[in-house]
Amino acid sequence: MGLSHVTPKVSLLYAVGEHHSLYTTISGGIEAPAFNEVDPPPTLPNVALNPLLKPMTSTTVEVGAKGFFFPEGFLFLAAASYSIALYQISIHNEIVPYNGGAWYFSAGASRRYGFEAGAQGEFQGGISAGASLTLLQSKYHVYSSDVGTFSDNQVPGIPPVVFVARVAYSAPYGIRIALSGNHVGRYFADDANTLHVPSSTIWSALLSMTQEWQPVQVTAVFGVNNLADKSSVASAYINPASGPNPAFLEPGLPRNIFTNIDLRLSL
Repeated sequence: MGLSHVTPKVSLLYAVGEHHSLYTTISGGIEAPAFNEVDPPPTLPNVALNPLLKPMTSTTVEVGAKGFFFPEGFLFLAAASYSIALYQISIHNEIVPYNGGAWYFSAGASRRYGFEAGAQGEFQGGISAGASLTLLQSKYHVYSSDVGTFSDNQVPGIPPVVFVARVAYSAPYGIRIALSGNHVGRYFADDANTLHVPSSTIWSALLSMTQEWQPVQVTAVFGVNNLADKSSVASAYINPASGPNPAFLEPGLPRNIFTNIDLRLSL
């Protein structure tokens, strides 16, 4: 069997001084159907695999900048880094569900436009902080079936906003305290854009202590997820057997506590 598809990747980077750079990338990708997507429609009883599926291909164009710096005398900031990116992803043969996920087929095309930015800082006194933001618009460009026409609808399962922030303090005696938050914006669960997945913001805390007695290093960790005990959605998947009012929300965990001990031996 000969090669039938090329997935190239070309990158160009320009260094702006020693600590900063600009880049652009054009890349291709291919994705085979997942295990739960290969079942054939019930109208094809003598077929083992779904013949209506094609490999999903994509082309990504991205431009961005990244770097780091060491400011002096600015708000006790010792070091900082940043990254910014704009990108477009054009997808052909998007794999989409039929009848609420009873089986799948390949639609025409979709496009995704995204912006990502992140920054981290190290402050004097053992304090560090960081944040990242993702804004993403995902729409079907061409998608229709006997169920309806969904062109220009939002692609389900992809939140348009994700924001993550964290602050940590490294104390003496190997103690580290961290607080992090994760916000996921509201998105759709279905191609018709009628089923909404609500937004959520979850905060978590972590306390760890590391001690070393050569050649042994011990790290003890204690953490709390979902500090405010907020309701959230872990995943959204439409159950095709749940009728005209489908169940599609899998709840996230309530407030929960975890702990572990890590033991390392250097030989």
